[in-house]
Amino acid sequence: MERTCVGCRTVTDRVQLVRLVAQGDPPELIVDIAERLPHRGAWVHPSCWVQALKRRAFIRALRVQSLDVTTHTLEVMDKLCANWEEDAKRARHMALRDHESGLEADGHPMSTQR
Repeated sequence: MERTCVGCRTVTDRVQLVRLVAQGDPPELIVDIAERLPHRGAWVHPSCWVQALKRRAFIRALRVQSLDVTTHTLEVMDKLCANWEEDAKRARHMALRDHESGLEADGHPMSTQR
């Protein structure tokens, strides 16, 4: 299932995005790791998180007048950003390694079909 990142406005598969919701009075921005919290959600790439905050995209997407960002939310998003960057580097490295070893043809390293 695809969702739109509120930071960069690109449509992406939801496994690459993080869901955030507004809860409480006054509303606080909460990271919804399990993607099961009630209320309207906003989806963002971890790398677009700061950009979305600066553009006030969460306020528009969650349809609230104001939004508090707690230090807990900031810490969780910082950890998610670091993990996502490491995973992306690892995926690029694996793709490059597989390409160089010849596994991209049909999965067999000795295959002659290209």
